Amino acid sequence: MYTKALNDGGPFPISMRLAIADPPYLGRANRWYGSGRGHRGGVGRAAAHEAASEWDDPATHRALVERLEAAYDGWAIAAAADSVHV
Repeated sequence: MYTKALNDGGPFPISMRLAIADPPYLGRANRWYGSGRGHRGGVGRAAAHEAASEWDDPATHRALVERLEAAYDGWAIAAAADSVHV
C-alpha cells in the first residue's frame, strides 16, 4: 500500500483509485474504427465499431473526462496533441 507523510511527519496508509483511458482520438474515430478509409485504403484499420462516430464529437470526450474526475482520484487519458484543448 502507498504511504504518504503528513505535515507532522507521521505516515498514514491511503488508497487511491487511478484510471487510464485510451478512447479513439478526436477527429479520427470514424477513420480508424468506423466506415472511414483507415491507412492506405483500409490497411491497418481496427475492428469496426458502430458507435465510432460518437468519439469524433468533442462533447463525448468532455463527458469522459467528467466521468473520470468524478470516479477516480487520479487519471490519465491518451489523446492527440491537437485535441488536448478539449
